[in-house]
Amino acid sequence: MIPQDRVEAVLQRRVESLGGAVERNVELTRLEGQDGHVDVHLNHSGTAFYSEKGLMVVAPLPRDHFRIVATVQQAAPRPSLDDFAAVLKERGPETGRVAIRRMLWSSRFHIQHRVAGGQGMNTGIQDAVSLAQACTKPFKTAMMDHSRSGGRRG
Repeated sequence: MIPQDRVEAVLQRRVESLGGAVERNVELTRLEGQDGHVDVHLNHSGTAFYSEKGLMVVAPLPRDHFRIVATVQQAAPRPSLDDFAAVLKERGPETGRVAIRRMLWSSRFHIQHRVAGGQGMNTGIQDAVSLAQACTKPFKTAMMDHSRSGGRRG
C-alpha cells in the first residue's frame, strides 16, 4: 500500500507540471456557468503547513482563536504552549511574525492503526474530477461552437 502523503505528492507534482496549483483548505461556495464563462467563488479557511518534520494545520475559530493540530514523533503527556510554539516556529509561515499568546486547551492522541482503503481521499478525488468536468463543460461547448462556425464570432 502506498502512503497517502506520497500519493498526494505525486498528484500535486502532476497538477503543477500542467500549469495548475493545489490549494488546500478551500471551500467552493458557488459555481456559476453561462455562455462559456465560469465564475468560481472560493472561501479560504484554515492553512496547512507541510515540512520534513510533519504536518501542521491552523484552523480559524471565532473571536480570533485558532485550532492547531500537528503530527509529532513524540508528544508530551500534556502539550504546553512552548511545545506548540516550537512546532509553529519550525513548520509555520516563513514570512511574517506569528506567535501564540495563550493556550486555552491542549491534548494529544495516538493513532493505533490505520484504516485500509483511503476512502476519504478517494471520495475527495472523485469530487475533484466531477468538479473539473463541470467547470470545463462550458469551455468545451464554446470551443466546439467556435470550431463549427469556422472561427467566426457572432
